Amino acid sequence: MWNIKTKWANIPMGLNNEQLREYFLTGKDPRLKVEEVIETEDTSMILPAPEVSDTKQVASVKPQVPLNAANVSAEVIASKPDQNVIESTGLTATETAYLSNEEKAMRLKQKGLA
Repeated sequence: MWNIKTKWANIPMGLNNEQLREYFLTGKDPRLKVEEVIETEDTSMILPAPEVSDTKQVASVKPQVPLNAANVSAEVIASKPDQNVIESTGLTATETAYLSNEEKAMRLKQKGLA
């Protein structure tokens, strides 16, 4: 019984009777012909170097500004308006509520008010 089990253990699935006879005679899968031997390519994990040409042109990007926009300096655009600043302290209501006196002094130095 053991011999029968080992004989059938490694047989490829899906073979018909003729293919089974050939498999038992040769020990090779008859569906794979000698011409169909799969050759493995180099499976290196190193990627090939990309080809770089020096003649590339880089497109220039123009800012998208509406035609009727007023002329505004870059400093005004970059500056962040002070929101909810209490004029007497120079701090926002949140800063006044949550910061200690030392932290308030540091924040005023950061803003350039102290």
